[in-house]
Amino acid sequence: MKVRANTEKLKDFIVDKFINDELDNESLVQIIELCGDYLNLKTISAYAKERKMNYNAAKKPYNGRSIRTLFGVKFVIDNGKVYGKAGFKSASLSSQYKATKKHKCSNTESAPALLYTML
Repeated sequence: MKVRANTEKLKDFIVDKFINDELDNESLVQIIELCGDYLNLKTISAYAKERKMNYNAAKKPYNGRSIRTLFGVKFVIDNGKVYGKAGFKSASLSSQYKATKKHKCSNTESAPALLYTML
């Protein structure tokens, strides 16, 4: 339940800040890039090439790998998290977040910095 509540808070925060001109297009792009990094998001063809595997094998969900369509393009999500009834679980991303949170953000990283301070 906490994941859903936090997701809604985060979405509301982004909408509010964008409407009030406290986030701009560049900020949203940075947020999308940050999310892509945490998801290990890749197109199916890029994922297959990187893993030296067949496209048809890469497009099938397997062992934590999932396929999602975003903006009309199919992507592979393979970040070691498995989605189940309890939600996403991963210890490794938790430690990555803590390490990233300690990183000093520059002006070009203002959107992720806002997200970190909100969490």
